[in-house]
Amino acid sequence: MSPLLLAALSSPPAHALDAACDYGVNAHQATDTQLALAAAAGIPWVRMDFNWYQFEPSKGSYDWTQADRFINTASSLGLHVFATVGYTPEWAVGKACNNADADEHNWCLNQPPANSSDYADFVTTAVSRYGASVKHWGLWNEPNLTQFYDGDRDGWVDRILVPGANAVHAACSDCYTLGPELANLRGGWDEENGWCVGGECIFNGWEVSLAEILDAAGSYIDIITHHKYSDTADELLFELTDGEWLVIQYMHGLKEVTDAHAPGKEVWLTEWGYETEPGGDHSQASAATELELTFAGVDALRSGTYAGSTNQPWPELGKLFWYDLVDDPNEYDWGIFTWGLLDSDSNPKLAYDAFADLIADAGGCADPVEEPVDTGDTGTEPADTDTDTDTDTDTDTDTDTDTDTDTDTDTDPVDTAEDELPPDPEHVDDGGDGGWSCVTAPGGAGAVALALILVGGVLRRRQR
Repeated sequence: MSPLLLAALSSPPAHALDAACDYGVNAHQATDTQLALAAAAGIPWVRMDFNWYQFEPSKGSYDWTQADRFINTASSLGLHVFATVGYTPEWAVGKACNNADADEHNWCLNQPPANSSDYADFVTTAVSRYGASVKHWGLWNEPNLTQFYDGDRDGWVDRILVPGANAVHAACSDCYTLGPELANLRGGWDEENGWCVGGECIFNGWEVSLAEILDAAGSYIDIITHHKYSDTADELLFELTDGEWLVIQYMHGLKEVTDAHAPGKEVWLTEWGYETEPGGDHSQASAATELELTFAGVDALRSGTYAGSTNQPWPELGKLFWYDLVDDPNEYDWGIFTWGLLDSDSNPKLAYDAFADLIADAGGCADPVEEPVDTGDTGTEPADTDTDTDTDTDTDTDTDTDTDTDTDTDTDPVDTAEDELPPDPEHVDDGGDGGWSCVTAPGGAGAVALALILVGGVLRRRQR
């Protein structure tokens, strides 16, 4: 580790980093050293896995060890935490379940809680404890994928979104609710909706789900969050704004959906990134370049000067969270995962250096008011005396579990923590009828393009 980096780690910022800065990273439950590296790069925002099953292992009995450590350390470093609350403890499922079972429908963590009040009670307790410092709360992760939530869309709205949002706002008047954190896939929700021919459907299920959620319960979401991965920054930005095309448009862009169903509401991209070799197709230099191009393109999109899109400006586009802070140190039957700004030994990769340089070139993210950093307990209750202060041995508890069957060569991040969701089996697209058509060209042109998509095998792989 360089002397400059060592000096940065030994001298945490004297004040909080500026929350208005739009730079973030998925940190899961990173070690203190890894959080310090994020702060040293000037990245002001970290997304945390706030695991219900972990922090309330039995009803009414809480273990805040890791939450206290992560949030206290982040606060002492001037970092702002976006906490995603999800994953059901066994006691709250209401039926027999087993996380070791190969059948995802028999797991515990992805099951809807039997009583929505149990989830709301946990959110109330968590926000009451940490709301003085954690102001942004996500309500589940990628619930449109069965491996993360094995229930239907309306049930998620009724059991998670509405009671969770009410709990957040009741416990903290200046806190924000974020969601729905959908993966940019057909997934388990609305996967048979869209334009379907001969038992095959264009994979626009996520946009049907997002539109329905915003129409039914958009008032419960303060900031819209979404996950999207693409091969290059240019593809990412074009697909987010103008949708996906092959002669005709076969999937709307995120901007089109939010403009139509939640106009004016802020949008955060809370997972995006590029996996480096050997797990992914990008070299370290390529991933660093795509990171730089993404932020440059986002700045242009906001102002309406991005050359690659017609659907702009997009002033509502807010923060972007790179996936991931640290490479997964484990190797699995299905591969290794190297999405991190840091390698598995916490050494900075080129994307980390690019992120730090980009932030510095933009003027940095020092808080202009230089408010003091509270280095004590961040909750409303005294900190637990057993708070873990180990800075080197904590393990990542959330990396994604998606496996894909489509043909694009890009790879999606997979949640691989041993104490979290098992890897998901391949999803089979059964096809179906009806749904919300995204095809904008009439008659013959649409049929020809659809045939090209279905027969030619040119559907893009499922992006995250």
